[in-house]
Order: sequence, then C-alpha cells, then structure tokens
Amino acid sequence: MKIAKTYLLMTLFSLWLAAPHISMAADGKTVIEQNRCAGCHEMNGGKAGTIAEVLSKKAPDLFYAGSKFQEKFLTKFLQRPNRIRPAGTVFLNYTAPGPEIDQIQEPPLCASRLSREDAVAAAQYLMTLKDPDMPTGIYKPGTEFAKANAKMIFHKSGACNACHQVDVGNGDIKGGVSAPTLYDAGDRLNGDWVLSYIKDPQHWDPKAWMPKRELPDSTWQLLTNFIMTMKKSEEMKKAEK
Repeated sequence: MKIAKTYLLMTLFSLWLAAPHISMAADGKTVIEQNRCAGCHEMNGGKAGTIAEVLSKKAPDLFYAGSKFQEKFLTKFLQRPNRIRPAGTVFLNYTAPGPEIDQIQEPPLCASRLSREDAVAAAQYLMTLKDPDMPTGIYKPGTEFAKANAKMIFHKSGACNACHQVDVGNGDIKGGVSAPTLYDAGDRLNGDWVLSYIKDPQHWDPKAWMPKRELPDSTWQLLTNFIMTMKKSEEMKKAEK
C-alpha cells in the first residue's frame, strides 16, 4: 500500500513538472480585472459622446481590441509597453504653451508589466472583444498596389503624416505627434480595422479628431495596403534591445 501511494505521488509530481507553468491568474479576463485595466481603458463599449468625456480619457478603448489589434502585438506589449501615442491618448491634455510653439509634455506610459503567461492569456481574452459590425476579409495581405500613388496620397493630398509619425527611411521617424504612430502599423493593427477606421473614424469614436472623407473604395484599399506595409525597421528593432 505504501509503495502504491509513493508511486502515485511520484507520478503526480512528474505530471506537474511536465505541465506548462502558467500563472494562477491564467484566465485572461481575470488577468485584466486583477490589473485594473478598466481603470484607464473603456472595456464595456461606452463611447465618448461629449468633449468633456473625450478629455477625461486616460487610454485607448479596448472593447473592440480583437477587431483592432494583432494578438502577437498585444502579447508583447502587455509585457513591455512602448509609446504608441507620443502626445498621449488626448494630445490636448499634454500640450503646454512654449516660447515660440506649443510644447508636448511626456505622457505616462502604460503600467502593464505582465509575465509572459499572463500576457498570453490577457491577449487571448482581448482578441475576443470585437465589433460584430466590422466587415472582415476585405483587406488582402500581399496584394500588389501602386505604392508611389499611395505614398503621394498619404503624404500630400491626405497629409496623414501631419498627425501620424512614419519611418521615412532607415529608422528616421518624421511626422506629427497628435495621433498614434504608424511606422509599426503593419506589426500592430488588423488590416480590416485600418480600412474601416480610415474610411469612417466616427464609427469607432464619435468625437475622433480625424475627419471623415468621401473617397472611392479603391483609394481606401490603396491606403490600407500602404499603411499595412509600415513595419519597424531593423535599426529600430536593434535599438529596442
């Protein structure tokens, strides 16, 4: 009997060693709740309806994170956040008068420092938060497009770089700071969401600063394809290490 008990205990111990070591808070929703992400992020679908509500926002909405982001990005970001919005979620909150031009004060960085196991679980949960009305399968990765034409629309007629930072070559970052960076959009965002957002920003945020423009679907596709080619250069990746 004693031998049988010893064998059983050894077997259970061996199984425990072989099992992946996950956090006790491995359930993604529990991880999100324990880390109080809702203290900064809107998690339940409440869109800002007034300017006062916009100004009170501390961080981007996450109730449609699964429509917006790539899971790989979320997993990495939750472990080691990097600055995506140079002037904060609402740039007006971090703008101060300067001697000649307004100065941007450095906004706080996301406090998330999850373990890999918890980050994986949290990212999987966030990927379940989706907007059921967003069309999917519209963006086709790898589609050939007129890059020169897309670049002209992005930088000239659209003036997207007036608000968004982009890599103009070899890790040289240029552009405005009032909106999220785009030099890593292809690593961070879902192409279908990019297409949906640039076509109708107010669907996602009724008080979004970005204007809604009437353009042919082919132009929206062109811009989406161009934005999704924007990924961190090797120089930027080396600098992060």
